[in-house]
This record gives sequence, C-alpha cells and structure tokens, in this order.
Amino acid sequence: FAKLPMFLSAEYVQQHLHPSFSSFPKCVLITDSLSVYVPRPKNLTAQSITYNDYYGGNVMKELIDIAPTTDFPIVFLSELFSGAISDKELAVRCGLTKLNYPLGIEIMADKGFHLQDVEQEKQWKFVIPSFLDESGQCSSTDIGNKMKISSVRIRVDHAIDSLSIPCCIERGTEDFCESLNSK
Repeated sequence: FAKLPMFLSAEYVQQHLHPSFSSFPKCVLITDSLSVYVPRPKNLTAQSITYNDYYGGNVMKELIDIAPTTDFPIVFLSELFSGAISDKELAVRCGLTKLNYPLGIEIMADKGFHLQDVEQEKQWKFVIPSFLDESGQCSSTDIGNKMKISSVRIRVDHAIDSLSIPCCIERGTEDFCESLNSK
C-alpha cells in the first residue's frame, strides 16, 4: 500500500478548521496508528516482530493522519510496519517529526505517541489525553480534557471506516505474511 502524502499547510487547515475543533484552534493534524491483525506466521522470528502485547496477537501497523478541516481528508497513509513497533517509532520512521510546520502548532495524537523531545525541538504541542497520576486517579480537569480530545479524535476512526481502508490493508498483508513465512 503506497504512501499518500498530501499534507495541507497550517494556514489552510486553520482557515478551514472544522467547528468541532474550536477548543483546538492551532490543531493542524490528527495522527494515529492503524493496526490490522494478520495470520500468525509460522516462522518464530516473524511471530515475534509482528506480535503486539496491546492487541494480544500478530498485527501490522501503519500511521494514518487526517486534517481537522471540514471534510477530514486523509493526508498521509504510511506503508505497513511490524506490529512490535511503538507508536513513537512509527511516527519517527514515517517522517512525522520532519514535517515543516510552523512553531506553535498542535498535533492531536493518542497516548502511545510519547514525543516530548520533538515537542521541545520543533516547539509544537502534541495534544494527548492525560495519563493517570500515581494514585491511579484523574482530576476533574483531566477528565474534561480527555473528553474534549476524544470527542474530536474519533474523526480518525470515522475516516478509516468511511474508506474501508482495513480491507485494502488486509489484502496488502497477505504478501508480507507469505514473505515472513518463507524465511
């Protein structure tokens, strides 16, 4: 499955920002990883590189980015990576950290995207749901922020569902799985 690089400029996104993003006026991108279950490879090395604890099985992952504009276009769809890759490493290897966005923009992501070093270097803000504190609790402010973020991040799932992308990806994994099994 080929890359689909069509990143929109920060200015364009902010001029056409969907009204549901009024709480995130500097958001120019929503990024997420998409995982697709694959048949368990026969080869043990292949099993280990596709196994993902979070999903409890063998998966392939790719990065998907959408713009938070009125039509929520998919602006990037990466090649497939082994399921053992972290979301942070996926973002780095796909070039997300090399984008030429201006200082001060926001990129909405999920908890797995631990990109604080990129935040400091690029002076971008990654809008990520907060983590539980040491006591395993969230403050009421954190809960409110999580709800705001979740209510707009759902657009990634809608974009995926609307295009039947997982079906296309699953067909692309067949050759990959066969190559793993032949090693």
